[in-house]
Amino acid sequence: DAGCGEAVTGQTAATQIVGDPSVVAVIGTSCSRTAVPAMPVLAEAGYTMISPSNTAPSLTDPESADYGGQFYARTAYNDKVQGAAVAKFACEELQVTTAATAARWVGC
Repeated sequence: DAGCGEAVTGQTAATQIVGDPSVVAVIGTSCSRTAVPAMPVLAEAGYTMISPSNTAPSLTDPESADYGGQFYARTAYNDKVQGAAVAKFACEELQVTTAATAARWVGC
């Protein structure tokens, strides 16, 4: 259980997993932050990792340093897709013209 706190917990959890010969694949991590340090440990040991909740676009971008490689897959849409869907809903369904996010103001 890497949780979603410190990124290093992903590496710690992955190290524990590869030390257990009864584990053959990994479902997780819960958060993209902990996936980044977990992936190299798991990949080196030959594990497949599938996450139902990692959303960072970098994890499946071959041009990114965070790229998980071919052993990594996710079942959740990445943040780019989710952001566009939320913006479309807010503009078209809620009829808002501006909104605030943690990062910046956006308009429709």
